[in-house]
Order: sequence, then C-alpha cells, then structure tokens
Amino acid sequence: MKKLLFWRLFLLLILVANVHFSYAYYTFKEGEFYYYVYDEYKLQVSIGAGEEQYSGNLIIPTSVVHNGITYEVSAIGEAAFKDCLELESVTLHSGIKIISDAAFQNTCIKNIVLPDGLIQIDRYAFSGCKYLSSIVLPKSLKEIGSYVFLDCIRLQTVDTGDGLEELGVGAFAECTALHTVHLGSNIKKLLGSTFEDCSELHNINLNDQIEIMHDSDFKNCIKLKKVVIGANNTELGDCVFAGCTSIVEVEIHEGAVMIGRNAFEGCVSLKEITISSSVTNIAIHAFKDCTSLERVVIGDENDGETELSTYVFGGCISLKDVFIGNNVKEVGSSDFIECDSIESVVVIRKDPPSVSEYEVWTFTDYVYEHATLYVLSESIDKYKAHHVWGRFLNIKPYRDKLYLTIKYADNGCVKLTATKGESYELTIEPEKDWRINTVMYNGEDVTSQLTLDNVFRTPTITKDGILFISFEKIESNIISVVSSNVKVYAESGNIVVKGVNAGELISIFTLDGIQKAQVYSTGGAMSIPIVETGIYLVKTPEKTVKLAL
Repeated sequence: MKKLLFWRLFLLLILVANVHFSYAYYTFKEGEFYYYVYDEYKLQVSIGAGEEQYSGNLIIPTSVVHNGITYEVSAIGEAAFKDCLELESVTLHSGIKIISDAAFQNTCIKNIVLPDGLIQIDRYAFSGCKYLSSIVLPKSLKEIGSYVFLDCIRLQTVDTGDGLEELGVGAFAECTALHTVHLGSNIKKLLGSTFEDCSELHNINLNDQIEIMHDSDFKNCIKLKKVVIGANNTELGDCVFAGCTSIVEVEIHEGAVMIGRNAFEGCVSLKEITISSSVTNIAIHAFKDCTSLERVVIGDENDGETELSTYVFGGCISLKDVFIGNNVKEVGSSDFIECDSIESVVVIRKDPPSVSEYEVWTFTDYVYEHATLYVLSESIDKYKAHHVWGRFLNIKPYRDKLYLTIKYADNGCVKLTATKGESYELTIEPEKDWRINTVMYNGEDVTSQLTLDNVFRTPTITKDGILFISFEKIESNIISVVSSNVKVYAESGNIVVKGVNAGELISIFTLDGIQKAQVYSTGGAMSIPIVETGIYLVKTPEKTVKLAL
C-alpha cells in the first residue's frame, strides 16, 4: 500500500513538472512570436507562450497579420516569457495595456521600460527577475497585482508613479537590495507585505494620502529609520513595522484609529512614541520588546474611547515614563509587564481607566512598589481605591507645568516653565576662549547628544528637569573640542571629577583666585565637597573647567 502511494505521488510530481516546463498558451505563431487571440471582435491579441522559449533582444510589434487578418498586439499574455533564461531585453510599445500573470517571471532581463498607456500588471509578472535593477511605473497604470516584483534581489529603486491607488500584496517583498522608493501622490492602500523583508530599504515617502497599511507591509525592513503616519492613515495592520530594528522615530498624526497586533514589535532602536488621541484601539503586543523605548505618551487631554489590549508594551525593559491621556478608557492585562524600569506613570483621566476585575498585573510588583503614579488632585482617592491603580504605593497629584532648571558657569541659574509632554531645543554658546566640557541632564551625561552647533534637545518632559553645563578653558589656538577623558560636573553639593590619572593634582579655585580645595586623584571618580554655592574653576594637569555649584 505504501509503495503504491509512493508511486502515485511520484507520477503526480512528474506530471506537474511536465506541465510547468511544456507550458504553451497561444492561438497561432507568426515570425518569432506566439500569439493568443483574447478578443475576436476587437481583433486583440497578446504575446503568448509557445513550445520554444524566447531569447535575445526582442521588440514587441504593434500589430500582426495572420490569415489575412490584422490583429492589434495589446497585451503580454500569461507566462509568456516565464523562465526564459536567455532573454536579455524586451521593448514594449505604447499600445500594450496589460501584462498578465507571471509574464516575465524568473527571466534574466536587466531593465525594462514600461510604456505610458499600460493599465494593469497582474500577479507575479516580474517576480524572480534577479537582474532587474530599477523600475518606473507609468502614470497610466491603475492596478498592480500581488507579488509582482517578489524576490527581485537586485532591484534598487522604485517609482510608483501617480496613477496607482494601491499596491498589491507582497508587491515588492524580498527585494533585498531595494533602498529607495518613491510612492506616488495617489497611493491610498498598501495591501499587505508590500515591502516585507526589504532589508536595505531606508528611504521611502509615506504620503499623506495613504489610508490603510495592511499586515506586514514593512516587516523586517531593518534599515528603515523614520516613520511618519499621515492624518488620513486610519489603520496600521498587524506586524506592519515589526522587526524594523533601526527605527528611531515614529510620528503618528491625529487621524489614526487602529494600531494592529505586533505592529512595532521588536523595534529595538525606538526610544519615544507619542500616540494621538484619535487612536481608539491598540492591539495585543503592538510595541512588544521595544527594548530601547524610554517614554510613551498615549493621547492627551481630549476626551476619547481609546482601549489598550493585552501586553501592548510587554518587554519594554528600558521604559521609564508613561503618560496616559484623558482619552484612554481601558487598559489591558500585562500591558506593562517586564517593564521594571518605569519610574513615573501619569494618568489624567478623572475616573480611573478600567481594567478587568480579575487583572492585577497591568504593571509588575516592582513598579507598583517603586514608581510614582501621578493623577489629578481630585481623583487621588478614586485611584487609591481601585483594585489595580491602588496597588501603587506612591500616588501623587499631577502638575501640568514643570520646571527645567539650567545651571551653568555664571551667577544664578535659568528656570524655565515647561509643558509636560513637550521637548525643547537649547543652544549652548561658550564664552570666548572657553568650550563645552560636560552637559548633564537629570544626572545623565548627554554631552555626546550635542549637535555640531551645540544644540541639545531635551527628552519629552515628564518631570522637573535639571540641565547642568560646565566649560573648559582653551589652552591653545585649537578651537574645536578635543578628545579628552576628563569630565567635571556638580552633583549634590559636590564637584565630581573623572578621568584624571592617579596621583595627579586637582585644584579648585573661586573666580577671585581663592583656593577652596586641593586633592590628589585616586584614578577613579573624585567627589569633592564644597560648602558654598558659586562659580568655581577646577584645574587638572590636562585642562581647566568652569562650572556653577
């Protein structure tokens, strides 16, 4: 019985193979082409597939005469050139309206000009064309089928033209060399897996007209860095940007409604995300394992009906600050599980967002014990009485206005009123003969984040911030910042000096030249207590630094 079944399967495979390799689909042959009559009344023919494969450089005729009848050649038929490995090029005329299923599949053509007048490209038409390097789709094109350019591994640039309104499923999937895509202004829908596994894609314009991105449209595009979701884009499908490990910035504009399952899962370079209040549903695992994500803003003060499914931010191990707007009415189970770095959670809805009565693990025990929950003053008792929100040991009133204090080497400091949820750009200008030594923000060294113009952009403000700046004396004619391990900054009433070799002298003076301290470095971080506040000069063998304490 088993042997019989084996031979039946074997014969079936042979039959399938023979059908594939002996594919012929034509009505007549004239010259070097096979033709199929697909409209006898309008005398329309397509280029067909015959017993012999095409090769060389071909020019498609505009018409053909057969048995005294003239036919217009207006289409490339199904599988017409499929697997023609010796085909080098094909020139299409402007009368070609349709390129049918698998027409050029697995050929070796390097380029092809798609003529104005072309209306439709069907499924798999150019899939597996491993030598095709660029493609421009004409304005006349109205429809593009599924997997049209699948696995075109040398395709580098694509211009979709302004005629198309949607791109078929997997249209450019697995085009592993594709780096630049210009989407036409009329593209409204990406139908799924459109650019999946395009591992070099880093430059694409997601126009404001796009309404829907379906499942996996940009999945595993590992070089994509920035994503802007326009105001007309109402739906982000499942896994739409999953595995995009280089994305550092995502803008979701007002108008978006749904973020699908695993939409941004594994976007390990993403640090901040702001989700507009128009979003009503954030599905399971939407931001799962975004391991660099530090700040999340969900909505704002507007009313709304936003619901979070389960495990939305699970595994975001670097998450520190969470802002939940007035529009969020429901939070799911385990939404912030494995997020033990959370320090503050702000919820500005008057009534606590609902959580299943059986759910207590929206956050971890560690977060409940160590983080602070900020809510409206009049709502504190409601949150304390809630079976989930009441598990926070630290619940405090929320302040919309915060302070950004800037300490620098001058008398006093600058204290700016900052709006929660905003970010600010600050330009630091040293005095003549001085340059920046260290910039600290809330105790973290952010000197490396300065632009070439000495501009620092704060993170999204979620709590009071302190920006500390120290300057170093330029001891030579070199104006640019030089590489140095010596860092000097103030911390809790002490002057901290790092990077001075063991045994070397560290001296601290007032601006009047009065020595306040003198110590020998131990080689590690030196914390030197100074009683009085003021401006000090810290001298080391390598440099002199000015700072405020």
